[in-house]
Amino acid sequence: MLVAFPRSSTSRILLVSIKDSSNAPVTSLAYNTSGLIIDTLVVPGESSFTSYTVAGSNIEDITTLGTYAAPSTSAKCRFKHVGKGIYMIYLRDERFSVSGAQVLAVIVSGASGMLQTELLVQLQPLPGDVRQYNGTDGTFASGRPEVNTTHAAGTAWGSGAITRASLAADTGLQSLRSGTAQAGASGSVTLDAGASSTNDFFATACVIITGGTGAGQYRIITAYSGSTKVASVTPNWVTNPDSSSTFAIIANGLADARELGGVVQTGRDIGASVLLSNGTGTGQVKLSGGYVAPNWADVGNASSNVSLSNTSIASVTGNVGAVSGDVGGKVRGQGSSTIVGPGVQSADTDGTTTLLSRLTSTRADYLDNLSGGAVLTSAGYTAPPSAASIRAEIDSNSTQLAAIATAIAELPNTSAIQASCDAALVDYDVAAASDIPSVPSSSDNATAVWAAGTRTLTDKTGFKLASDGLDAITTTAPTGVASNFREMLVQLWRRFFKKATKSSTQIKTYADDGTTVVTTQTISESGSDETQGAAS
Repeated sequence: MLVAFPRSSTSRILLVSIKDSSNAPVTSLAYNTSGLIIDTLVVPGESSFTSYTVAGSNIEDITTLGTYAAPSTSAKCRFKHVGKGIYMIYLRDERFSVSGAQVLAVIVSGASGMLQTELLVQLQPLPGDVRQYNGTDGTFASGRPEVNTTHAAGTAWGSGAITRASLAADTGLQSLRSGTAQAGASGSVTLDAGASSTNDFFATACVIITGGTGAGQYRIITAYSGSTKVASVTPNWVTNPDSSSTFAIIANGLADARELGGVVQTGRDIGASVLLSNGTGTGQVKLSGGYVAPNWADVGNASSNVSLSNTSIASVTGNVGAVSGDVGGKVRGQGSSTIVGPGVQSADTDGTTTLLSRLTSTRADYLDNLSGGAVLTSAGYTAPPSAASIRAEIDSNSTQLAAIATAIAELPNTSAIQASCDAALVDYDVAAASDIPSVPSSSDNATAVWAAGTRTLTDKTGFKLASDGLDAITTTAPTGVASNFREMLVQLWRRFFKKATKSSTQIKTYADDGTTVVTTQTISESGSDETQGAAS
């Protein structure tokens, strides 16, 4: 029987089929069956069998079928019947790991009633497993192995990674200088104390902040002080480096703008004079942004008119030779020329009374208040109403006067008023004051009202109480013997319908609370009569 396992595999379970001379399965064997022997041989590598015998107590039982459990020592194996003549054998892992081994032979024999059984195990080379390095599981990122390379050509990196020192100097790949800065400012960085002591040694090179504060920034070195180790940079840092910042200086070349195509150029002040001196557009100047400062000394020599539309001139200092055309606004100052243009022409000659001397401050105020209609006004002057507003005011007044006249015309005249008075007096005509009846006094009125209210009803019949008239009478609960009709009613009610006690000598009547005694009456007997005394 032949099976195959990888060489050096572990926890292997072997199965063998044992039969008797009649080719029937043998099912009676156990780990301690007398005479049982299990021999193993690894080839190439071994020249004799390793034997496990019941006689030598080298065969152990299998506790759980199908679950590998290594024998207790390298000199022992395990054996047990599974069923139907199939037996399990557990060998130690080292039997599968003999150096250079190709086949492991297992022979079972020696027990009564069984035929010798052989099992050949082919030990194959281990397949490549990219998941492990030297038998250790590797680390993977998205299915890719992560390799930590610590050496190059047998030489270890300085810090386990590619460092500046790992690059040969003759490759030109090394930085000019790297280290930790001592300090930094907005436009500089102070290199480490071991940096070059030669001034401008790193000038025009590029300094990169590789770590710490300001990491990721790079600037051009414009100057370097060998004594202070301060490298000036341009432009300024966004984040100033400090003593936690690491740096690297990389060689950097600058373009020479003095030559174009290998020809030395004449330097010009950019922004001074811009002129198309040759080709299409010769003599023109046009900028999409900014401005060109003209050479005002050459403006007077222009061969054509210069249009300054939408342009304001803040001021002109000095004499103006002549102005032809309209001048808007004020023209102040003296001159000997005539202003030519629409309007009145006048001359103002030096040495005589000039317009400026005649223009006093008062007159100037008048001119300032001159309206568009050439009406002279002053700052405190109120313009008169217009003819239309005057007519409207007159029409309004006329309407009001007409209404007043209509009201006056409707008033009665003197004769009408006198006639009305005479008619009113006829309705009340007496011969003398004695004919006017007297008015009762307040005392008389009070006496009459009282007499009417207090007189008896002897002349009235048919009066009676309503069905609930007695209910409207307010009762009073007596605290002793009743003294009026209301208390008598309450006392009578309590005597017969509330709590009262009677003994052989007295009767007690109680208040509504049933505990307070209000009245007491004595009882006496004289044989055949019982006398009830007055309440007290």
